[in-house]
Amino acid sequence: MGDLLAMYEALLSVYGPQGWWPLLGYEGSNPTKTGRLTGYHVGLYDFPRTPRERVEICVGAILTQNTAWANVEKALVGLEAAGLLLPESILEAGDTEISEAIRPSGYFNVKARKLRELALFLVAKGERTPTRSELLSLWGIGPETADSILLYAY
Repeated sequence: MGDLLAMYEALLSVYGPQGWWPLLGYEGSNPTKTGRLTGYHVGLYDFPRTPRERVEICVGAILTQNTAWANVEKALVGLEAAGLLLPESILEAGDTEISEAIRPSGYFNVKARKLRELALFLVAKGERTPTRSELLSLWGIGPETADSILLYAY
């Protein structure tokens, strides 16, 4: 336990308190001076505050697979502009509409399918917090994505 605490304290001294996950609708700041310029909520750990923020985090966790955060942010902005940051709207949209909105994230056709799978799951589960095994059972969600969703969205 002493080694873990020492590691935590070393990371905290170098990086300071983090406010992950960056959110589009939150002014925030960027404690690391890399990636997103705003949206971090340093010292505020009560996010997500709305169902829409929870969905944004889940979607971002999928979009960040095999790409840099700057590209994910562009894709999230594209989804928001198209009105596609709710599971129901993703399910109502056509494949091309989703793919074009998330094009900056790369692998956009595959990720569009992953977002549909996620949207179906989110609608079916309602407000209930998913389990890790449930997330891992979804096509396109591996351990890192499942863990990110659980840690930052729930």
